[in-house]
This record gives sequence, C-alpha cells and structure tokens, in this order.
Amino acid sequence: MPTISLLEVFKRVLQQRGENAALQAIAQMRQGHVVDLDADLAIQAASLGSRHKLPLADSVMLATARAHGAILWTQDADFDGIDGVRYVRRAPR
Repeated sequence: MPTISLLEVFKRVLQQRGENAALQAIAQMRQGHVVDLDADLAIQAASLGSRHKLPLADSVMLATARAHGAILWTQDADFDGIDGVRYVRRAPR
C-alpha cells in the first residue's frame, strides 16, 4: 500500500473517531507492505491521474497497485471501469 493511503486513512479516522482510533487503524495497515513514493512511481501516478482524471492520492494508489501486480479494491466510484481495479458499490446508508 502506498504511504499516501496511510495519510488519507489517518486523516479520515482522526476526523471521524479521534486520535486513538486513527492510530489503531494505521497500526493495522502497517502490518502490510508499505511502499514509498519514488520518482518512477510519481511519474506513473501523474500519467494515470491525467489519463483517468483521478485525484492525486487515487492516482498514487493505482500506480502502486499496478507496479506491484496487485488488484486495487475500492468503494471509490472514481475508479469504476478502470482496468486492474475491483470497484464495489457502497451499501446504501
């Protein structure tokens, strides 16, 4: 997972549930393989972001998944229809 995923999750959980919950979420995520953003990955992310009209963090997540031969699972509709992504609609609230 890209480091920017840690940033996004920590920020969202911090806003919604507080610092302790955010730290716990990040601790779980860090048990996986964390990938730093390097120059090659940044350029690939910029290209994908431009091609698919993705925001910065989303383009980094897609580039990271592709660089590691992984499928990107998401509930983010911005990814719907992109190769290598498994988009799952959120359940209605």
